[in-house]
Amino acid sequence: MNTTSKKGFTLVELILYIGISGVFLLALSSMFIQILQSRGKHEVVSDVSFQGGNLMNEMRNAVHGASVITVPTGGVATSVLQVVSYDNVTTTFSLVGNSVQKEVAGNTVPLLTGRLIATSFIATDISDWGSSSTEMTFTLERESIEDGPQQFATQDFTSTITHR
Repeated sequence: MNTTSKKGFTLVELILYIGISGVFLLALSSMFIQILQSRGKHEVVSDVSFQGGNLMNEMRNAVHGASVITVPTGGVATSVLQVVSYDNVTTTFSLVGNSVQKEVAGNTVPLLTGRLIATSFIATDISDWGSSSTEMTFTLERESIEDGPQQFATQDFTSTITHR
């Protein structure tokens, strides 16, 4: 009696298993790469949005608490916004290079951090007969420099404030 026990896989079964595993790993790595790219883009966009919102709030609060606002009249735009608070402290917002800066009592502080750059900053007096208003507009950009595909985001911020 000849009883041979055949244990193991045939060559065809092994090649089939390796092929199916390869397709599965390729799909999994492709999904992983997409997730990393999406995370990088989201990080860039959220940084621009977050810092732009903070910058606009800082300028809006300064204008709301101002007794005097200095911008050219008649719809002329400028890249400098100067406000004097009720306690007589002068604050100046201006575009210097690629950054919006705030100067208070001779101390200058850049208001953007990280890799953000400001490509424009415009303050315009848009007052009409019944109200005194200032429009502030700026554009922020950020480009990632991490490994992988470059991610780029740009956003415009605009706010109109009516003075007290």
